[in-house]
Amino acid sequence: MTTKFLGQWQPLAVSALWLAGCRAQDPKNDIVGTWQRKHEGKVVEQLTFNADGTYETFNPETGGTRESGTYSISADGKYRNMRPTGGPNYKCRIQFKGQDAFEDWQQLVNTTLAFSYQRKK
Repeated sequence: MTTKFLGQWQPLAVSALWLAGCRAQDPKNDIVGTWQRKHEGKVVEQLTFNADGTYETFNPETGGTRESGTYSISADGKYRNMRPTGGPNYKCRIQFKGQDAFEDWQQLVNTTLAFSYQRKK
């Protein structure tokens, strides 16, 4: 009788372990790497997130608008908190679109800026 009881619950136990493993991934790991944002076909921002919690961004077309600092990703993976060196902190709402893309929204005083990033290949 014990064997029959275990047999009935075994698929449920395996499913629960599989789901727990899927949720255990750190959202910060999803964003580590180099991303690009394009405007009118040109790369206007290259943003690199490092595993140690630092980042760097710049415009590869002009070499200008350089920023670096530290970042964190919320536990639910929905926000990135940016702490630039020598600048004010800011928070962005993010949504991953698979492994190689994410969208980003920054709330300003009177408007919201929306950007799309692609993983650099």
